[in-house]
Amino acid sequence: MAIGTTIVASAAVVAPFGMAVDMPLEIWLMLGWSILGIGLVAVPRLWHSTIARF
Repeated sequence: MAIGTTIVASAAVVAPFGMAVDMPLEIWLMLGWSILGIGLVAVPRLWHSTIARF
């Protein structure tokens, strides 16, 4: 898992400076996974903090 993440992150950082004219697919994938990960961490925390107040 860590190896795959490192490969995708490296490709996303290196590709825009090379041959890509527009935003490469790797950037979109990394943004999507980042948003999903943030959501999976933030939503339960917000949910539990809201329930604890009541």
